[in-house]
Amino acid sequence: MYRRVVFVGLGGSGGKTLRFLKRDLRHWLTEHNWPESRGIPEGFQFLHIDTPTVADGISMKGAEMLPDREYLGLVGPGVTFNAVTAQLNSRVGIKEEFAGWRVPPPLTIPIERGAGAYRAVGRTIALAYIEQIKSGLTGAMDKVKSPSAISELTELYRLVHDKQPGGQPGDPFVVVVSSLAGGTGAGLLLDVFDVLRASETWADHSFGILYTPEVFASIGGNEMTGVQPNSLAAISELLNGHYWHGVPQGDNAQQQTEIGIKQPRTLQVAGVTGPITRSGPAYPFLVGSRNAANVYFTSDTQVFETIGSALVAWCVDESTQDQLIAYTTGNWLDRAQKNISQSDLLINRGLPGEQGTPAFSALGCARVSVGTRYLERYSAQRLARDAATYMAGYHMESDEARGHMARLNTNRPDEIAGAIAESKFLWFVKKSGLNERGIDANDVLEALRPAEFGSLINVATSTAAQLADIGRASAQAHLQEVVSAVRNALVTFDASMRPLIERNVKAWTESKPIQVISVVEESIANFGFAVTVKLLEMLIEYLANPLDGVSVELMGDSEHGACSRYASELEWSAQATAVLAGAKGNFTMQSNEKVSESISAALNYGQYIVEAQLREYASVLLAEFASGFLTPLRRSLADASILLDKKVQDIVGWPTWSDGLPPADSTPPASEYTLIEPREFPSVFLDILARTVGGEPTQGPEHRAVARTSVISGDFLREMSKFDSVNRSLVRPDQAIQISQSWNPGSTIVKDSNRPKSDAVIDLKFDPSDLQQRARMWMRRPNTAFDDLLKSTLRTYTAGNAVFSANVHVDESEYRVRRTRFITQLEAAILASAPLVDLDDQLQQMIHAPRPFKRILSNFPFNGHELQKDIINTIRPYLPDPQASDDDISREFMVNDGSIESVQIMSFLGGPHHPFLFQSLLEPIAERWNKDNGTAAERGQFWTKRRARLLGEFIPAPQEHILALVRGWFTGRLLGLIDVPRNGQTRAIRVSQPWSLEQGPVNFPYPLLTTPADSHAGDELFAVLEALSLAFVMVGQQNNLVPLRPYIVLRDMGTMLDGTERILHYDSANPLIQTWISTGKMVAQFGERSKDEVSMRIGLDSIMNEKLLNVSGPDNTPEQRKSTLLAVLNDVLTAYGLDGESYWDSVTLNRSALNSPPYWPALRNTSDNPDIILRALQSLISGVERVRTQTVHGV
Repeated sequence: MYRRVVFVGLGGSGGKTLRFLKRDLRHWLTEHNWPESRGIPEGFQFLHIDTPTVADGISMKGAEMLPDREYLGLVGPGVTFNAVTAQLNSRVGIKEEFAGWRVPPPLTIPIERGAGAYRAVGRTIALAYIEQIKSGLTGAMDKVKSPSAISELTELYRLVHDKQPGGQPGDPFVVVVSSLAGGTGAGLLLDVFDVLRASETWADHSFGILYTPEVFASIGGNEMTGVQPNSLAAISELLNGHYWHGVPQGDNAQQQTEIGIKQPRTLQVAGVTGPITRSGPAYPFLVGSRNAANVYFTSDTQVFETIGSALVAWCVDESTQDQLIAYTTGNWLDRAQKNISQSDLLINRGLPGEQGTPAFSALGCARVSVGTRYLERYSAQRLARDAATYMAGYHMESDEARGHMARLNTNRPDEIAGAIAESKFLWFVKKSGLNERGIDANDVLEALRPAEFGSLINVATSTAAQLADIGRASAQAHLQEVVSAVRNALVTFDASMRPLIERNVKAWTESKPIQVISVVEESIANFGFAVTVKLLEMLIEYLANPLDGVSVELMGDSEHGACSRYASELEWSAQATAVLAGAKGNFTMQSNEKVSESISAALNYGQYIVEAQLREYASVLLAEFASGFLTPLRRSLADASILLDKKVQDIVGWPTWSDGLPPADSTPPASEYTLIEPREFPSVFLDILARTVGGEPTQGPEHRAVARTSVISGDFLREMSKFDSVNRSLVRPDQAIQISQSWNPGSTIVKDSNRPKSDAVIDLKFDPSDLQQRARMWMRRPNTAFDDLLKSTLRTYTAGNAVFSANVHVDESEYRVRRTRFITQLEAAILASAPLVDLDDQLQQMIHAPRPFKRILSNFPFNGHELQKDIINTIRPYLPDPQASDDDISREFMVNDGSIESVQIMSFLGGPHHPFLFQSLLEPIAERWNKDNGTAAERGQFWTKRRARLLGEFIPAPQEHILALVRGWFTGRLLGLIDVPRNGQTRAIRVSQPWSLEQGPVNFPYPLLTTPADSHAGDELFAVLEALSLAFVMVGQQNNLVPLRPYIVLRDMGTMLDGTERILHYDSANPLIQTWISTGKMVAQFGERSKDEVSMRIGLDSIMNEKLLNVSGPDNTPEQRKSTLLAVLNDVLTAYGLDGESYWDSVTLNRSALNSPPYWPALRNTSDNPDIILRALQSLISGVERVRTQTVHGV
């Protein structure tokens, strides 16, 4: 059974990935005969969330925009950042969560277009619209929970596998795709996961596909300036959320609940009230632009396409769902535990429930296909571009046009188009069935004249003869009877003919537009847009010119006038009189044939009453046709001609006929290995074109012209409709000219019509995209060489015994070449499928042993095929059990499914890894920081508006460790072991190394992300803890763990170091404090070694707190030192408490103070015990209170 999936794309990167995913999923569904009219099954839901009002509409390799219902644009038209912040300011109880990162208005960025690549702006907008985000996410989740979602996926499974799925449907899962580097996606990333987690239990097991900064290296310019700092901030916040131990785990229930669940008021005010036990994806997968196999992508779009394509397997490939989805959810924690380093990484110490376990995995993917999908796109683009340029340029670039230029001595497009049109007009009129000029051209009159005309004249003649038979009489008497009889017969004849004419008029109004459209399509295909527009102008003039148009001519003296005269009783009775003039005596009709001849002569003229009527109908009909149909058609073509001239410029990247080289968007992703390679597309195209059109291969220009004519006119679509295998409803929308509202001349002309008079409304399908689709349809005609090739699959393309088609002959030697190429491409794809990250091999040796990738292979459609044995030998080394038998491997991977188009290989790391190891993640950040940290202005540009959370939810460490770090800071500062530069000194903050053999202190990162001011002493702690993220980056840059040392010292100063490994609890004071209380001196003991206070202070300018210094030494008792220390700590606690109250009072009145110093109040989180500094000081005081005091003599 296919699993239900909610895909959420954040920001531009996430949205583009979803577009590629949907493109390829639709293709997969179509190839497996899922009706296109039903769309994508409801069990697969898509939601793109971004800041702009309207989604980015850039064209990407056939990946259509998501429909409006799947796009959530947060900012409405005209909304300013001032309005957003005012909305947030009006919400009660949330100001505390903006401390230290609030973005002050006004903002010059037009936020309806995006967040300006600032994470803090992106998250500010997200929090203002969190209710809409919640609604969008829960709406998608509700849809996948519906019974129809399950039933549709069951139906799809049966269609694909021809069997009923087994078992019960598993829970849905969520996949969120986002960049770490942008403003919107990276800014709202954690909030989206918080909403998901609070909304559904199963959404806690969510996947994150996260693009690293190197993916965007090709962007360049100013747009790159925010990529790395945004990524640094996003990584830190992700790690903090991933390390949040909000619920009981294992045997540490009481300890875990002391951290508590998150309770952000910013979410609660929007109705997000469910428990948030951690933040971010449960299973974060990093994706970069290169891997260890030296496979790399040159643009971000290539990466988006690769991942989007790979995610199709997450929907519809059982082995991927079992081996990736189920395996990840079931084994993530266990694999993370196995990858915890023995080296001290700061965050990996403590009890199991306190540690920051390895957080990130990584994805890689590759596949092997025939390549027909890309060949089809290439071929369609080549045909469409040729058609578009021909239509747009025939009147200026053809040989015929150049001939008229020379003849007329002009190069004015309008004149040349007119000259060509003049030479084609007679063809155009005759082909349209509108040749009606002069008494000998009667296309319209013949169409309106009923076929029953002759038989009804015969009836009239017979009737008149019966009425005129008066026996023996004189010629005069016979004449009188003949006139009376003919008069009556003509009345009957006229009454009989009129409804028949009206019937034909109605039929003409229905058929003539279709005929003219067909001729216009042919004209466009042969002579282009401009000439055809001229032809229509000439035709309208020809039919409806008020002076001499056909409609006027038909009512003129030579046409309607002559018919009316002939049909008058005076004229037709004169004809009868002339015949009987020579008759003498009395006679009967039977004895004198002159009577019958007179009747015929009279009716021969009298029948012109119908001819006159025909001309009346034709005159009005043609005038209405010209105004109600031809004029709208001409206008539509003229407009389309102008648009086409512009749009031809948009397809300059499509393949030309001269070189035919495939453009980037007609080539497979870098991770896809095709049997027909892009460099072969031009030659394969020309070969298959020749086979499709017929004739000799040397007839290239003729082949081109045949294909172009069909693609422009769509004439083949009528033939396609005759095939049973073709869905006619899919053919009709691709026709070149369509009537969306029929022309109706009104009831005065069409007598039995109840419809009001209406002009035609014409839809044209001549855009390059329309031509491209029609080219696809032309190539996909049944029983053609193109269709035979394009519908081939891996099995049929490589099988020597396959009955391919009479249209394409492939001999066995060619099949052998194809099979050899398949194995070559499979080997390349397996290597290329390595996870798209660059791991630091040197660091990996220090942190944990490298672990093999886990590779997932989809089914191979080669059971019983010549390739089966070769494939088994190729994939064997990469299987979990390389010693498995051929039969076992065949049972697991080989199938008989001849419809499989591609084989996919997906890989992921052998367990989550620590962030330090991802060189492709940290290296670009390090390079940018080293470039931009020289001056305060540069650092401000680097870091302003990047961090988007309270510091307590930014520091990349578990909450237990953050509390220990804060305790360590106060311990070190009071004991004089942390040296903070003062009075404008430009150097790093230093900390002693009490438990190290090394002499001298270690430096915290310098410069810091935020430079603390001397006037706000607490901001030094803020800046040091914020800079832990820089230390992570420096580890990757330096290929060693040295940058972590100052933080490890800080952590150790803030823990008990009592051998229990506990980090959070502080039941007794740190040994440095204990020895100082007991002896008045500091001594650090580690193993069998120790370091005295003098050694600890080497390289430091700092001294112990003055009050503590005064009670140091043997002249004071341990109790005095303990009480003094407690008094100092309580003073510090009181000061921070009072200063904190003052700060919060000030920001209540002035929200702008939230983004100004002091910054230390932002050292808090959103739990029910949010103030980390107060909590750390309280626990530190509690630990000191538990120190037993007794005087140690003789020391």
